Amino acid sequence: MNEKLTQTYEVSQQELMKWYSGGRSFQDIMKALQTSQLSNIPPEELLTRSLNQSWEEIWKEIGVLPA
Repeated sequence: MNEKLTQTYEVSQQELMKWYSGGRSFQDIMKALQTSQLSNIPPEELLTRSLNQSWEEIWKEIGVLPA
């Protein structure tokens, strides 16, 4: 799955593994990458927000709905 994410979202393998080894699921990483494309908010910031908010709350707050 991580190879697909690196190709689809143009993120480095090192960055993905940093997030994953930091305890983030690939599902959360994918949501952060998708949301980043829609909002221009860095995925790191979105992953940090998701520690205290649900993805639905984040999407509502920033005014985007993921595909």
